[in-house]
Amino acid sequence: MLRRIDPLGPLFALVSVGVFLAHGFNGTLSRDLALYSYSGEQLADGVPPYVSVLNRAGPLAHVVPGIGSILAGWFGKDDVLTQRFLMMILSVLTVWVIYLVGRDLFRSKSAGAIAATTLLTVQGFMTFATGGPREKTTMMLLMALALWAILHQRWGWAGAFVALATLTWQPAFALGFAAAVAAVSYRREDKPLRSIGWICLGGAIPTALTVIAFTLAGALKPLINCFLLINLHYTRQGGIIEFLRDKSSALVHGYGPSLVVLAVGLPAAVITAIVLLSRPGWRDDPRARARIGFGVGIVVALLSSLKTFNGWPDALFMTPVAVVTFAGLVHELVRRVPGTKAVAAVTAAYCVLVLAFAGFNAVHTSNDRLVAQRGAVRAVLHVTGQDASIVSIAAPAPLVLAHQTNPVQYQMFKNGFDAYVDDVYPGGLKGLATHLVGLEPTIFTVDSQVYFPWIIPQMKQDYVRIGRSADAAWWVRRDLGAAKISRLRTAMHHYLLQEQS
Repeated sequence: MLRRIDPLGPLFALVSVGVFLAHGFNGTLSRDLALYSYSGEQLADGVPPYVSVLNRAGPLAHVVPGIGSILAGWFGKDDVLTQRFLMMILSVLTVWVIYLVGRDLFRSKSAGAIAATTLLTVQGFMTFATGGPREKTTMMLLMALALWAILHQRWGWAGAFVALATLTWQPAFALGFAAAVAAVSYRREDKPLRSIGWICLGGAIPTALTVIAFTLAGALKPLINCFLLINLHYTRQGGIIEFLRDKSSALVHGYGPSLVVLAVGLPAAVITAIVLLSRPGWRDDPRARARIGFGVGIVVALLSSLKTFNGWPDALFMTPVAVVTFAGLVHELVRRVPGTKAVAAVTAAYCVLVLAFAGFNAVHTSNDRLVAQRGAVRAVLHVTGQDASIVSIAAPAPLVLAHQTNPVQYQMFKNGFDAYVDDVYPGGLKGLATHLVGLEPTIFTVDSQVYFPWIIPQMKQDYVRIGRSADAAWWVRRDLGAAKISRLRTAMHHYLLQEQS
């Protein structure tokens, strides 16, 4: 079996480890990352996803960080670093799979090498590889596996991988299912209905297992609410056109120079599908049908993004197709170089230059702000006492780093979650505020980028803001006394300067 493994796959996987290590594991634990890290810690403590914290993403977005926390407990390691190490392993596997897809789609190891190294230049992919945990990392691996299964006409596996990607992040379904169905041969002798049936059956199995697991855990209702109903009835978010109009700079910030890969790869995938459809004989070529499927998937994905697109990470589910298509274009240019040795030399030069850029970008975009965040938590608890209680309002990072549990599952209050909580919680948001303030916690941590009018006025009566770390503003009880509050403000200012340096 080992003899059948293409050694270039493991080689590029190993190279990717070097790039990811250059990026480091101490990047900022921002709100969204901390939400998944917190849910992972809670899962390791026996609390199912959605019961620990309400969220719109799929259950695997919480389960995978939970596996990281379970491993951390087994080996006595830090939760966040273990979760991030697990995310790196998934990213390494993604590089390997993308190599296989590129190689097999274009029948060229050169194309596979170009695809694998190009993926490493995608800044957003690298950011979450060691700076998570984020659901997009798991989803990208599953989408890459879905592309591989579609290419090789493993329809049951294609359906399973699409379902698993969807159970990680719901919009992945639009691309994956459309690509799989479009890639099926519709010749009568190939029995297209049977192939589509295998896709559906493959998708139904992990979906059913998920429902059974949540039912046994007594968490079926939260699963249905968070995975489906909240998204259908409460979610309010802009689409990709609104995002590009108002926040296009965020896309540049998230992808950097690698935005070129998406800008070229996405339209090229669609154009390639149109061209192949106009050529006779495409029904007889599985590779042509796969490329048509990828193009159709991108069209459907872009149409779905007109409704749901919140930030640059939301483009990552289209990135595997963009990378493979971009690699195909580069490979087409390279293979026009006369001479087999010259083609190999140009491919090697491309890979070396791209890897050098990926390594430089990894170092350039890395930061060690998690160290300062940890220091801030330790400093606050040193003054308030280790038994100080923390309540989070959309700022879960301190909970994660202190390994504490929020008294309620509500931590998200944007894009429709506020309306949901207002409808389902007794007394609405004001009732929730009265409950949380009535608990008299020592500390409130609040998203510093958002004003929450339903609770901040109540907090100001008995709490005072002492500063912030990352995107979490810290509030402590006034009755701690002037001396302690002064020490806390000094400590928070010190660690904020460390974060900004």
